Amino acid sequence: MLTLVAGRTLSKSPHSRLMAVFKWAFPIYGALHFLPMIFFKRKAFLSNPIHLLGKVGLGTIRSSACLAAFMASFQCESLPFCSVMSQAPFRLTYSLAWVCLKHYIYEVLSSQKTLRLPKSMINFFVSEYSYALGGFLGALSLL
Repeated sequence: MLTLVAGRTLSKSPHSRLMAVFKWAFPIYGALHFLPMIFFKRKAFLSNPIHLLGKVGLGTIRSSACLAAFMASFQCESLPFCSVMSQAPFRLTYSLAWVCLKHYIYEVLSSQKTLRLPKSMINFFVSEYSYALGGFLGALSLL
């Protein structure tokens, strides 16, 4: 296994979550793409099966990859941030996932003294409105 950051292996990284969701979603999206083709485009399928099976395969891969990218970006996989943070009174974690990252941003902005931000801006990261920003970032998985 490849070692990524701070001794974590690839099996515990967001990459493994991406692959697990992709493998889970592939048969579901395969059925969702294949069955309508059989039921509603039977003549076209019988006349040119290779072309339509290619379209089904590509659509299944795209749909599974989209869901997997969204899930890997939104679910929490914590990694130690850096050696400086591990020496802090409390152990902070860094994550590529929005759910954990927004709480990390809140903790950092709340505890710092050099840059004074309005409390309402800092509280945004633990409010329900912060999920809208996470949803926007998740929508980027469609690109």
